[in-house]
Amino acid sequence: MIRRDRVKANLQVLGEALDDLERYRTSTTREQYDNNRDARLLVGYALLRALTAALDIGKEWAPPRRVGTEGPPKYEDGLWSMQKDGLDATLASRLRDSIQIRNDLAHCNDSLDHEKVFDVFQGAGFLQEFAEVIGRFLNDPLADIQVGNTVAGVVTSFTGNGAVVDLDGGLRGFIHISQMSTDWLNRPSDVLDEGEEVQVRVCHFDPDTEDISLALDPRRVNLWVTVEERYGVGEHVRGRVVGIDDWGVRVSLEPGVQGYVSVTDISSDGSQWRRPADLVRHGQEVEAVVLEVNAAARHMRLGMKQLAQEANENLTTGSVGAPRHEEEQP
Repeated sequence: MIRRDRVKANLQVLGEALDDLERYRTSTTREQYDNNRDARLLVGYALLRALTAALDIGKEWAPPRRVGTEGPPKYEDGLWSMQKDGLDATLASRLRDSIQIRNDLAHCNDSLDHEKVFDVFQGAGFLQEFAEVIGRFLNDPLADIQVGNTVAGVVTSFTGNGAVVDLDGGLRGFIHISQMSTDWLNRPSDVLDEGEEVQVRVCHFDPDTEDISLALDPRRVNLWVTVEERYGVGEHVRGRVVGIDDWGVRVSLEPGVQGYVSVTDISSDGSQWRRPADLVRHGQEVEAVVLEVNAAARHMRLGMKQLAQEANENLTTGSVGAPRHEEEQP
């Protein structure tokens, strides 16, 4: 996967180095370059920064190396991949030819060909052209939408058979319920919350219609397998209200794990409310106690009135219950 954040960071470095090179180009003659060591150092350092940034950008396109192959991807690997993806062959060739110059500058080799360095310095327009190509790539919202890529998004709504996810650049994709888990799900909201940030894999993409099919990151699939280890009966939990109906309240405890507070477990004082919406609202943070956990059914029963009852009992007995995950004091 192309890491756009690294591409952006290197593009910024490339732009700054190109600005320096342009300034030196208008103020440094060949004679000054040949006779002034400081001039050679300034030009060489700026050119090193520019070439390194450009080649590091290219390396982001390098395919994963085979198992057993030592070392990171090479500059050549990425440039060949970029050329296959449409990078101008002449531009790719100029970048490949500059690899040795970049390495010589980086290691201050005695064999450094200053004449060739000056030629690259004077003809650094190909680096500016490369920067413009990369800039257009970063501004293209479809650049990362390739089958097999993992992208970030935000769950914006649910349908009966899946979830709608907003992606960068105003794009929108859909996760079918069958792509959310290897187990049977009753509803998409069993594993996702509205407004949740998710990592998703692109399964299908039609560039003409911009139809994008997604799958949930496999690491999210089996959250409920270990839920009984993380949430024991009787433990106090805190979560956010993500659903309210006439029968109770759904509370998100962590991304992909929700509990349900039945209407009979919300409050023991029935005189102050008629329905759950009278007591809680969407997005509200609430505390509850775990009453039952059934990982196989992906169900967790929570109680809010029991928490209030515990508090009253603690006041009567003079003891104080410890909240969930609070470390015991020595």
